[in-house]
Parts: sequence; structure tokens; C-alpha cells
Amino acid sequence: MVFNVQNLVTRCEVCKGEGILHRPPHSMPRCPKCGHGSHVLGSGYTLEPHLCLHLTQRSCDIALGVPYNIASYALLLELVARFTGIKPGIFAHTLVDAHAYTSKPDGKHADMDHVPGLQEQLAREPRKLPTLLLDPSIVELGDLTTLMEVPTNVLMRFFKLSNYNPHPAIKFKVAV
Repeated sequence: MVFNVQNLVTRCEVCKGEGILHRPPHSMPRCPKCGHGSHVLGSGYTLEPHLCLHLTQRSCDIALGVPYNIASYALLLELVARFTGIKPGIFAHTLVDAHAYTSKPDGKHADMDHVPGLQEQLAREPRKLPTLLLDPSIVELGDLTTLMEVPTNVLMRFFKLSNYNPHPAIKFKVAV
């Protein structure tokens, strides 16, 4: 896991939209609001420092582990960004040894087969990402110590997702 600070383009000259301009593979930055891209930082583009996090994960259970890893490290990025006073930036995740469990060739353990559920997930249309809202009382690392001792229903009052619209759950059995 590596944290770094990058100057990211945060304002589009076309739509005046705010937010990190995304860089699709092999292309120039694109505005997430209007899709505008440019190879030249012209007037209206603003560069701002953002805290970014890159996680390299050695062993990855695609169906069950990776979604929790993404959520956990994205939360970590948001918290550390708040503690340092630097805006949160990009979370990047490299999977080294990814596992998609399947049934045996003889049909045994068909109930442990993750492939049909993963195919269902891949066929779904992505939805707009939710926004994480951290309680304003969380300002330094020590504020988390208190939260580790409260019941879950109290803890969840400090972390909220706005505009969370998930697809129905896909059930996967733990493959051991």
C-alpha cells in the first residue's frame, strides 16, 4: 500500500464542472460530467493536490474478498485524507493472484462455483457511484479509538452513503 500526493485536474473549461478528470487507458483526461478531454491544460483547468492510494494485493478472492477490500481501502483513503487536510484523490488497486472459484471437472462442489455469479455481475449496467459522508466530528486518528468501542448501530451513524443504489445481492459460498 502506498500513499502519494498528485496534482490532479479538477475543473473543466467546457462545462465548468468540478471533480477529478478521469484518464481512460491510452487517452487524455476526460471530464466525468461532460466527457470533454484535452491534451493541453488551457484556461479553466485547475490543478489541485490530492492524496492518492495504491494497493497491491497478493491474493484476491474476486467474488467475496475484493469488494470488501475496495470498500475498506477507499474508506482508509477518505479518513487519511481528512486527517492530513489533503483532498482524497484516486484509489488504484492491483491484483496479483486473483481467484475465481469454480466447480470441479467431475461436477463436485458445484455449489461453490463463483463463475455464474461473476458473469451475472459483469452483465449488469454500472450505476452512479454513491458518496461517502463522514461525520464532521471525525477529524484526527484518535477520534476513531472511541468509535471502536461503540455498538455497530452507533458506529454506523458516523459513516453514511449518499445516493447508494445497489443491484440485488448475488450470493456466493465461501470456497475453502
